Amino acid sequence: MSHLELILLATTSYLASLWLIERWRRWGRKPSPISLTELGRPHLRRALGPVLKALSRSEPRDQRGEELLATLEAGNLEGSRTLQRDLAAALDAPNAALLEATVALVAAEAQRSSFARHGLAVRSLRAARRARAVGVEAVYLEVLLLLGFLSDGLTEDLRLWQSRRLLARAADRELGDPILQLAAALRSAVAGQQAEAVAALARAFYHARDDRFVAGRILAAPFVEELSPSLIEEARRALREEETASARE
Repeated sequence: MSHLELILLATTSYLASLWLIERWRRWGRKPSPISLTELGRPHLRRALGPVLKALSRSEPRDQRGEELLATLEAGNLEGSRTLQRDLAAALDAPNAALLEATVALVAAEAQRSSFARHGLAVRSLRAARRARAVGVEAVYLEVLLLLGFLSDGLTEDLRLWQSRRLLARAADRELGDPILQLAAALRSAVAGQQAEAVAALARAFYHARDDRFVAGRILAAPFVEELSPSLIEEARRALREEETASARE
């Protein structure tokens, strides 16, 4: 056996052992389909934050950022795509790619056809990768796509590994960012690591300062109440306080 063959054999054995170790660690850990559906919903306002800021700083100031957000939240795909085309010219390349990734992700969510859903998810993933210069928002979308749309029984381990690398790199810069912690919670939930998912949700809630979206994700994930009743109460309190404030206005 040649020297090169020995190196290839050793490398293959090493990678196989890592895969087997990871499989053994995850043995018996089952993700909750309900929690994945809820945790995989994009936080649109946070994900589009750089785009909204860029539009608000443009000259003349473009007021259609909030309109775009409203159409996406309402599931108005035709209106969202029209606005995307109109707004892209006012954005630099990374922000235009982030906008494309977000619109395509929302469109993928709405598809009944698995083929159409997959095609839009791939398009969104490519756009999110082009938007990496924007920062953690692009990483957040990448993780949602890798684990919520493109993962399957054959590629789940690869997607989990890719997501871990993305999150580790981003954490070096923005460890306290709430959407980064939401992405970490999704990854832990997919891996069956529910305690780790709850811890990430708690960090997201803390850093987001009682963000309504984060509170909603905490209440929607069924394993949180069993593992952290106090976090559930904090999320309920935040929503009650926001509803009371809105009623007074």
